[in-house]
Amino acid sequence: MAYVNGDLAEEIFMEQADHFIDQKHPNYVYKLQRSLYGLKQAGRQWFCKLDEKLKSFGLNPLSSDKCVYKLKNSKGIEFSQNVKNGQITMSQSKYIENVLEKFNMQDAKTLKTPLDPNVKLTKEMCPKTEAEKAEMSLYPYRSLI
Repeated sequence: MAYVNGDLAEEIFMEQADHFIDQKHPNYVYKLQRSLYGLKQAGRQWFCKLDEKLKSFGLNPLSSDKCVYKLKNSKGIEFSQNVKNGQITMSQSKYIENVLEKFNMQDAKTLKTPLDPNVKLTKEMCPKTEAEKAEMSLYPYRSLI
């Protein structure tokens, strides 16, 4: 099915297929509008279209193998594959480093829980004055969490 969608760079004409000859015009030939399966150019045309689409998503082919693509700007998300174990893993360590840097917390230590579980958060802890609210606006909650 994919081969039918390839655009042709050159004009290609074909004879009418046996058993499908137009009785009114038996000597006519067909001009192909799209690449067809079985055409010598079909695989190449399909690959060119796929290559164009993958590049539009920000993927770039490796110089060592033009059929393998790499995503350079994944906003800090890294994927790795272990073929032997059949596993694909995702890591966001670069994203976390970027968030820590954004809020000047590069030297923060890792913890299992970000807050002492015995601390009870209450509404009284919320900023009340305009100065307190202005200070807290420097720390966007969604980005921090």
